Amino acid sequence: MGTNKKNQIINYLLMAFCLIAFLIVLRPAFRSEKISERSFEDLFAKTMENISMDPYPAQGTQSLRRYFELEPSDFEQIAFYRLDDAMSADELLLARFSTPEAARKFEQAVQARIQSQTDIYAGYAPEQEQTMKQAHIEVEGNYALYVSGAQAAQIAEQFEK
Repeated sequence: MGTNKKNQIINYLLMAFCLIAFLIVLRPAFRSEKISERSFEDLFAKTMENISMDPYPAQGTQSLRRYFELEPSDFEQIAFYRLDDAMSADELLLARFSTPEAARKFEQAVQARIQSQTDIYAGYAPEQEQTMKQAHIEVEGNYALYVSGAQAAQIAEQFEK
């Protein structure tokens, strides 16, 4: 096989590799998000099926602003649940949104909250610190969930279904 033929094969392989890498990088931009038509109330009910709400009493919009610095008007619907006990790391936040910007705001606010709470609990409340480290953030189509606590894995699983 001649040098020209080897170079040609190498060039084709390199181009194929570049094309595959390019498609992998751009895939999220062309991915179609599944938009759920399910009502917020129905999704919440299915997500919380067989889950004790004791660690998750409803909070008002002031708590949402205080803990997450989120503005409820940025979302179609949003609900926040947690005990008023500072030593409880159990939290639940469910949101429905219509723009990618709202999804980004949600994720950024939740990441900041998890980091803040993890830092606060570090050193004096190892159980709560571990709870925050095991928190779940799920964004699916036009819904997002953040949950921490003993039931977090089950809640996140039911949300995904």
